[in-house]
Amino acid sequence: MFVDAVLPPRDTAFVPSATFIEFLDAIPIVDGQLPRWDEWWPEDTMKDLLPDDETRSVVTSEFPRLQRSFYDEQIQVTPGWTMRPCCYVRLSPAYAQECERASTWGWPIRRLDGRHLDLINTAQTVAELVTQVVDELHHPSA
Repeated sequence: MFVDAVLPPRDTAFVPSATFIEFLDAIPIVDGQLPRWDEWWPEDTMKDLLPDDETRSVVTSEFPRLQRSFYDEQIQVTPGWTMRPCCYVRLSPAYAQECERASTWGWPIRRLDGRHLDLINTAQTVAELVTQVVDELHHPSA
């Protein structure tokens, strides 16, 4: 189950894109650590992703700081992993290309034209999409 996520390649090691690495390297790093994820973006971005002030405060307080080197590791993928039972739920237009890749691999998919953190904002709606896509995964139509 992938939800608004970057998909690994089909049969080679996963490495972040050069554009993403450039983005990371422009973020202030302290003692080898990146700031919390919510601090990577302008404040208005987080207000858009999590409009409720209290929810935003609770959620962002739980974001960890990661070592910058975390993104330097190659992640090996098992050849043929895309043929295993998988599904994809796209919450935001930013992940449209990833969702289409999942579709070309024959995975059940669902789309929501919302925001990346709608798993929090509209939990019931997202839960329904997840249930639908998992049901389709386990009971494909003929």
